[in-house]
Amino acid sequence: MPKEENAHKWTYFFGHKKRGKVATDAAGILPDYKGILVHDHWKPYFKYDCLHSLCNAHHIRELEFAYDKEKQQWAKKVQDFLYETHEEVENNGGRLGYQRAKHKLKEYRALLKDAEIECPEPPKIDGKRGRTKKVKAEIS
Repeated sequence: MPKEENAHKWTYFFGHKKRGKVATDAAGILPDYKGILVHDHWKPYFKYDCLHSLCNAHHIRELEFAYDKEKQQWAKKVQDFLYETHEEVENNGGRLGYQRAKHKLKEYRALLKDAEIECPEPPKIDGKRGRTKKVKAEIS
């Protein structure tokens, strides 16, 4: 694939009979990619040796589902936090200073602690193998 000045704006569509890593390997981009891969948390993407960033648009939709359909109050708080933080970053030229970013991270972690209280992991069932089924809104 040619290196172009505006390559970061491109979308590459690739059809394949398979899904997952087999198909993405065949497309020939991700196996050698060393940048930041922004994605929707699809497990095959994590098999690539690059930096991963999860897409906040997907987070927003999942938080909306957790709040609207499952009445999880923590989800609304996290969603509001993401919107407010995005607006603050935009209003500050695309970044926050070190101290402000540190404060926002502390605030975010406190919201996640509240989420774990409201939506705890289900208890292990004695004698049952495998992972315990999670609710859609569970923090993982």
